[in-house]
Amino acid sequence: VNITEADKAAVENARKLYDAFVEEYTDYDAPGYNAAAQVTNFRDLALAEAALGLNYDAEENAKAYVQDLKIAARSTKTSKGVKVTIKADVQPLLDAGFTIEYKFYRSTKSNKNFGTAKVTKTENTYLNTSGKKGTKYYYKAKLVVKNAAGEVVATTPLTQCLYATRTF
Repeated sequence: VNITEADKAAVENARKLYDAFVEEYTDYDAPGYNAAAQVTNFRDLALAEAALGLNYDAEENAKAYVQDLKIAARSTKTSKGVKVTIKADVQPLLDAGFTIEYKFYRSTKSNKNFGTAKVTKTENTYLNTSGKKGTKYYYKAKLVVKNAAGEVVATTPLTQCLYATRTF
């Protein structure tokens, strides 16, 4: 979307409305309720603010951006093993000066027993070279967003990633 200075007032108003909504509903009594997570177009607001240089809090924007980020794992068989690639639109985070780490997980079950991360990388690909021949493995990843000081700003839950599967 092309954001220009003519859009500045509308973007600032959208931020005020967002902040008011989050403030009003933050103390909502429902367990597990997250007012900020109810706003499905926050990503658009954060991108518009960034385009206009209006980043109120870059780390807050990064947290909100990843909360509904679509993450998918894809796998291909290679002569050396199984190559897993993570697909997610992280470019706005990189453009904002954050670094991304990918924590790769593997399981023999589609939605459980992923345990601890097999490997953590700054690239979105992982080559699994060890496994039992004929065993079907499921792969997922978490994204960890870090600021310039290397501090963790946001982490996606493993459940947010659509898994890839491949027989070793």
